[in-house]
Amino acid sequence: MSLSNRDGAIDVALCAGPRLALFPTAGVRRLSKRLAMAGLTVGHYGGPDLRPRGVVRMEQDSLLIVQDVQNRIHRIKTRAVIRVVPRFDLPMPFPGWYSPDLIPESTARRLMAEGSLSWLPSVVILGVSNAAFQLGSDLLEKRFTKRVVLVDPGYGSPLDGAWEVERRRFARNGGRRVTGEPVHLARVERAGGGTDVELKVKDDQGVRVLTCARVISVGPFAERLGFREYPPGSLWYEFENTEIKEFIDDVDHHLLDEERADYLAHTLIRHLGAKPFDLQATRQQSLLRSRNSFGFEFEGKWLSPASLEKVQQFSGTPVIPVEPGKIKASIDCIESIGCRVCERACPAGAIQIKRDGAGGLGEFMSVDACTGCGICLNACPSRVPTMIESAPEDSSYTTMIFSYFGPDSLGVNDRVRLLSRRGDVLATTRIRGRFSDAIEPPLWRVEVPTHLVREVSGIAAIPSAVETTGVHDLYQEIGARVEVRIQGEQRRVRDGQNLSVALYELGMARANDTLMCADGACGLCQVEIDGVRKLACQSTVRQGMSVQFSKLKPPSSDLCPCEEVSVQYVEQWIQQHKPSTLESLIEQTSVMQGRCHGTLCSKNVALCFERMTGKDLDSFAYWMFPWSDWVIQG
Repeated sequence: MSLSNRDGAIDVALCAGPRLALFPTAGVRRLSKRLAMAGLTVGHYGGPDLRPRGVVRMEQDSLLIVQDVQNRIHRIKTRAVIRVVPRFDLPMPFPGWYSPDLIPESTARRLMAEGSLSWLPSVVILGVSNAAFQLGSDLLEKRFTKRVVLVDPGYGSPLDGAWEVERRRFARNGGRRVTGEPVHLARVERAGGGTDVELKVKDDQGVRVLTCARVISVGPFAERLGFREYPPGSLWYEFENTEIKEFIDDVDHHLLDEERADYLAHTLIRHLGAKPFDLQATRQQSLLRSRNSFGFEFEGKWLSPASLEKVQQFSGTPVIPVEPGKIKASIDCIESIGCRVCERACPAGAIQIKRDGAGGLGEFMSVDACTGCGICLNACPSRVPTMIESAPEDSSYTTMIFSYFGPDSLGVNDRVRLLSRRGDVLATTRIRGRFSDAIEPPLWRVEVPTHLVREVSGIAAIPSAVETTGVHDLYQEIGARVEVRIQGEQRRVRDGQNLSVALYELGMARANDTLMCADGACGLCQVEIDGVRKLACQSTVRQGMSVQFSKLKPPSSDLCPCEEVSVQYVEQWIQQHKPSTLESLIEQTSVMQGRCHGTLCSKNVALCFERMTGKDLDSFAYWMFPWSDWVIQG
C-alpha cells in the first residue's frame, strides 16, 4: 500500500466522529455558515472519502490526521477542531441493562426500517424527550406494536422537554407514561410458548413489572449543553448531533442542533478573534425552542375553562361557526416552538407564525386568507391541524376534516372514534366522505357534535372484534431467503440483509450487536464469516455463508462492559482516592479504555464521577484516538 502526505491549513476543522450516519449534518451546516460569515476558513472531514484518524496537539495550533479513499494520509494544520458525534444515551447500569433486549434509539429505527421482527405485545421506551414520544407514536401509527409505555426514570433532572403537540399525538395513539427507575431486565418464558422481556421499575409505591417485546433507550438521562471543550483552552470541541431523519420528520432535532451550532459558533468566533454576531438577537429571531413545559388542563374528559379560552382566543383557530360556504384550518399549536413546517407548506401564505421576543403567543394565522386546501393537515409531523366546515348556527353537527395516520385502513361510512387532546374517546361517528382525491394520505370528512368541535383533536378507527396477534399479519416478507450456517446451525435468512438485523430476526443477537454502528467504529460485533474476521453490522447475508461467533459473554451489568468494571467499584475507588479530575479516574482504572472507545460508558462514568464528587463535568469530552481500529501497512 502506497502512502503520500498532503499538507494544508484552515481555521476550523469539522470532523465526523465514530457512528455518525449523516455528514454534514444540519448543525454542521449551520456552524459552517456562521463561521464563514465571520471570515474564518472551514473544512469538512468525514464520510467514505475522508476519514479523520486523530489529532496532534502542537505549540499553538493542532494537526489533524485524515485518511482519504486511496489510503493517503493528509496533515491539516488547524486552529480549532470540532468532532461531531451522534447522540447516544444509555441508562445508568442495572441488572440486564446491557443485553440484546435493551437497544438504543438508532438501532430500534434501523430494525423498524430493515427488519421484520415482532414488537408484540408491547414496547417500553426509557425517556420522556421529544424523541421518545415521536418514536412511540411511530411504533403505534405504523402498527409495529399494540402498546407503548414511556418510562420516566426520574433521575432528578428537568428532562421532560417534549412539545405538547408530541405528547398530544402520543396520547391520541393510545400511549402510556409511567415514572420509575429501571432496576432489572430479564427474558422470561411465556405461558403459551415463546418468551417476553420483563422490565422492573421502582417508584414510590414499590416495584412494578412491565412485560414487553423489547426495551428502547432514548433518554436523555442528564441535561447537557450539547458541546464540550476538552482540555480547557485547547479549542478541541465535541459537538453532539441529534438529527436522525429528514427535517419534516425530525424538526425538533434539527432545531436543537442549529441552536447548539449558534452557541458554539459564537464561542469559537470570540476565541479566534473574528467578528462576532449578536447571539441574543439571533435566538429571538429564530425562536428555536420552547423552554417552558406547556400542557392543556382537563376536568374529566373536557378542557378546563382556562384552556378552552386559550383555544378560542388563539389566532390559529377560526371563530365558530365558520363563515357560510367556507372551510378553514384550525391549528391549536399554542405552545411556543419553532417548527414552522405548516407555514412553509401553506400555498396561500395564510400561516404566518409571529411570536413576541420572549417566544410568547402572537399572530399565527390569517383565517381570512386560509383557502381550506388541507395541505397543512398532512404536512404537520405532529398531526395538529384539522379543518372546520361552515354549518348553520343552530345546527347540532359540524363537519370537520381530519388526517389519519393510524394502522387501520378507513373508508366512507366507517365508524370512527372522536378523540380529545389527551386521547380520551369523546364520541363515535361515521366518515361521510373523502375531502380530496388529490391528497394522500386521505383526509376524511366526519360529522362532529357542534359542542365538541373545540374538544376533538383527532380520529381513531374502532378496533375489530378479532385482533391480530401474529407477526405475519403485521409484516410483509421482503426478498428471497437463502440458507446460511450460524454457529453450526442451518438457517434461512433474507438474501442481502444486514447480518446484524438478521441476527435480531433469528433471536440470536448478542449484547454487542445492540450498537449496530453506521461505520463499525466500535468493533464490538466481530464475527468470523467463512473463517475471516468481519463486523456483523458491516456485512450482508449471502447464500452458503458460514458465521461463527467469538466466545460469547453473558449479559453484563457493569458500568464498563468491555472491561467488566462495576458502578460499585468506581464509587468505592472515588471514595477511597478522592480524585480531583475525571482523567485521574480513567488513568488509574480501566474504565473507558475498552474496545468500544468509551461509546458505552463515557457518559455514565462522567455522571457517576459528577454525582460522587459534586464537580460539573459539562466541559468533559473523551478524546480517545484512533476513533476506529485501523492499521496502515507499507
